[in-house]
This record gives sequence, structure tokens and C-alpha cells, in this order.
Amino acid sequence: MAHPYDIAGSDENDYQVKEIRAHRKCYGVDQYLIAWEGLDTQHDTWEPVENLPGSEADIDEFLKQKTQEAEAAEALAAASKRKRLEDGPGEDEEDADATAGDSGEGNLEDAKNGKTKRRALV
Repeated sequence: MAHPYDIAGSDENDYQVKEIRAHRKCYGVDQYLIAWEGLDTQHDTWEPVENLPGSEADIDEFLKQKTQEAEAAEALAAASKRKRLEDGPGEDEEDADATAGDSGEGNLEDAKNGKTKRRALV
């Protein structure tokens, strides 16, 4: 496969896909950020699937890996949320309830009943 920057269009240089680094949709077209074998990262290019013949297996593996990462992140977030719900309000939340009011002088019962002590500014 000739590299997209090969303006002359010669087949002297045949570049191979080294790695698929990212995915995006651009104007409804799936594109993949390609690292090319033998080239620095400054030469990575966004390519549509039709510019990547023979790379279908690499694309499938990339998408599978990204799906697994997303599922793992969702599972971690759900577990974290479950733990927060099971643990109940933290000490910080209880302290905030106890010190409700402008001056923080209200006691816990006043804060729970929505009553706060206010001082006039002189």
C-alpha cells in the first residue's frame, strides 16, 4: 500500500500499517488514525477503511479492544456507584448538614429541621 503522502504515486515505497491508534467519524465516515511502519508519529494519518485494504483483521481487533475497554470502564463506574450507595452519606456530607447556616452556629437538629441561626451584620 502506498503511503497517502506519496504525492508522485509511485509504487517504489510500500508502507505497511504498524498500528491503529484511534477511531473517529468525520462527516459520517469511519476513519482510523494509522501509524505507518518505518515512519515517525508525525506521519500518522487518518484513513477511511477503503484506504486500508488487507487491514480488516487489524481493524476488527482494534474495535474489539475498544469495546472491551468501554465495557470495563462502565463496570468500574457501576461498581463505584453501588459502593457509594451501600456506604451511605460520607462524613463530609454529615458535617455539611450539621453546620448549615451562614455562621455555622446551628446545631444538628436545627440543620435537619431547616432552621438556622442568623446574625445581623453591624
